[in-house]
Amino acid sequence: MRIAVTCDESGEMPGYFGKSTAFLVADSRDGQVISCSIRSVRPDELQRADWDGLEGCACVICKGIGPQAAQSLREKNILPYVVDRDMKPREAVQAFLEGRLRLSGEFGAAGEAR
Repeated sequence: MRIAVTCDESGEMPGYFGKSTAFLVADSRDGQVISCSIRSVRPDELQRADWDGLEGCACVICKGIGPQAAQSLREKNILPYVVDRDMKPREAVQAFLEGRLRLSGEFGAAGEAR
């Protein structure tokens, strides 16, 4: 399974999906990470829902995501997940693999429901 996590230029998870400048993309098998890479993304790509860097990803993990971005991901068969606290990108991948994250609905920063 391929998992993407939003990142900014410092390698941290930004507060919102649309503030991402990169994605940490992890490939997993049998609940274990087997490889990771960083894929840069331009802000205009996120706004246009032109996410070639997410090709093959089953999900995206972020701190917050608006309803339009979440719906655009779902239309590409990519499920948006949100974290409920600050996490490092690799920690978020592990939380996903352990089943500790929830699918987004309409969430703001840090997964707070609106």
